[in-house]
Amino acid sequence: MLAIENVSKKFRAGNFGVRDLSLAATSGVIGLLGPNGAGKTTLMQMIATITRPTSGRIYFAAPTSRNSLTSCGARSVICRRTSAFTTA
Repeated sequence: MLAIENVSKKFRAGNFGVRDLSLAATSGVIGLLGPNGAGKTTLMQMIATITRPTSGRIYFAAPTSRNSLTSCGARSVICRRTSAFTTA
C-alpha cells in the first residue's frame, strides 16, 4: 500500500505544485488524472523520491496486522514498511 499523508510541495517562487494531499492506494491499477499544472508530475517525483515534499509524509507499507513501523531506509521500496519522506 502507498500512503500519502498531508503532502505539500511549495516552490521557491511561492506557488504550490501539490497542496495538502492525502490518499491511500491499495493493490490494483491507479490512474492519476488532472489538467496541466495540477501537480501530477510533482506528485510522481515525490513518490519516486526524486523531489522532497515541503511538508507531510509518503510511505510504502505491506498489508500487515501490526501497526508498528520497521525502518528499512529512505530509498527502499521492497520491505514491510518504508518511509520515503517525512518532514516536520
